[in-house]
Amino acid sequence: ELEEVKVLVDFLKVDKTYSIYLPLVVVALGTGLRVGELLGLTWNDIDQKEGVVKVNKNMQYKNRGNGGHEFFITSVKTKAGNREIPMTSEVAEMFKVQKKYQKEMRIRDDVTIDGYKGFVFTTKLGTPFTNDSVGVIAKRITKAANEWEEARAKEENRPPIYVPEHSPHYWR
Repeated sequence: ELEEVKVLVDFLKVDKTYSIYLPLVVVALGTGLRVGELLGLTWNDIDQKEGVVKVNKNMQYKNRGNGGHEFFITSVKTKAGNREIPMTSEVAEMFKVQKKYQKEMRIRDDVTIDGYKGFVFTTKLGTPFTNDSVGVIAKRITKAANEWEEARAKEENRPPIYVPEHSPHYWR
């Protein structure tokens, strides 16, 4: 299982198309956050000085009966869900990478959902990803990572280590 995670991360470090998802995946793996918690993170929740991630909300994207899907914020799943998670150096570094990416791509940070803005993990338009879109991303990354690993294994004359098809919940 650890080898599979290593294949996934190594692939994301070198692939031109999917490398933009490296921070999302590494932060998910390194914090154990639920997808909704991950997508609800704002830059105010990231305390690099103290080395903690403050988890205090959940991003949802659903049809609430008013003519279409919309983003909204809910409280975390349980009382214990309101927490601070210590950052590994790798997670701290990935937040820096994500911040730099958003700045270089001039991604909007003023998209406001229920009074919150400055979301960490967003599309190019500055809107948060949805749970479903992260699921699609996970599928695409897995397929591409396995093709990459297959070619690499063949070159190195060894059996490939395949990343199983999975949902982002697996990253927890």
